[in-house]
Order: sequence, then structure tokens, then C-alpha cells
Amino acid sequence: VSTQSTGNEERGRNAVTALEAEGLKPVFEQLDVVSKESIDNFAAKIKEKFGGIDILCNNAGIAYNYDDTLSLVEKAELICATNLFGTINVTEKMLPVMRQGGSICQVASFWRKASRLFS
Repeated sequence: VSTQSTGNEERGRNAVTALEAEGLKPVFEQLDVVSKESIDNFAAKIKEKFGGIDILCNNAGIAYNYDDTLSLVEKAELICATNLFGTINVTEKMLPVMRQGGSICQVASFWRKASRLFS
């Protein structure tokens, strides 16, 4: 069972639909990695529904365009809240839910920087 989680419910449900079309049976659970309440609720639901997890794949991340109107400080705060502290908080909360022998996968992207190098 794959659990699709996102702060954006529409995107999460669309991901589930696409995976179902491939013959998979994913489950959607709402998760906002910058909200400790959301992380707590997510961990509790996963423990209740599945008894634990075998793999935690942290794939949350945001970035901004250079022409975005937010100040540099606002961008940095939001990026760190999501990409750094969100990942740390989710991992800390999910470790007690992880089954013996479980694995953690941290996903990062160089795409934004690389896309500028090759454009």
C-alpha cells in the first residue's frame, strides 16, 4: 500500500487516480509538513490504519522563481519550514511508527539549479 500525502488535497487525489489507473491501490492521507498538528494526525492515522510503515519517503519541497514577489527573507523562511524543518519533523514523528528493519528515503532535487545551467 502506498500512501500519497500532500498539503494540496486536489494534487494528492489526482496522484491517487493516476496510480489506480496503473493498477495500484494507493491510499490518500492529508499531510502539511509545516503543521505539527497535521504531522501528528498523519502519524496517528497511519498507525491506526496500517499498524506502521516499512518505508518513509520524504519528498516534500518548495522553491521560488526569481521573479516571485515575496521578499528574500519570506522565501527563505518558507523554504526552510518546508524543506528542512518539515522533513525533520515528519521523520521524528514517523520513526516510532516505523516497523523493525524499515527504511527512510530522503529526496532532494537539483533540477531548479540545473535547469538554469542548461537553458
